[in-house]
Amino acid sequence: MSTTLEALQAEVLRLSPSDRARLLIRLIASLDVDAQAEAAWDAVADEREGQLQTGEAQTVSLDVAMARLGNAFPRMKVKLYPGAFGLSWRLPPKSQRYMPWASGV
Repeated sequence: MSTTLEALQAEVLRLSPSDRARLLIRLIASLDVDAQAEAAWDAVADEREGQLQTGEAQTVSLDVAMARLGNAFPRMKVKLYPGAFGLSWRLPPKSQRYMPWASGV
């Protein structure tokens, strides 16, 4: 690691957790440079918003959505945790996950 990068890292680690989280979001967003992909996702989001507004699609509660995900992926136990940005999810430790793709199955 270059000394400039090490100095920057040290300075970032001195920030408060909330400032580091905001910085992280901005850094991740700066990596999204595929304009075509962003435009495609914007179109999907606009279409879905329109479907909600016209009643063509209905919302479901978080509990229902999580139950559906749990039924669809019974071995992948995902838990929700309150976090700085609302609810976040966390996977169990690797030793407790069922991931056939990871074992080559």
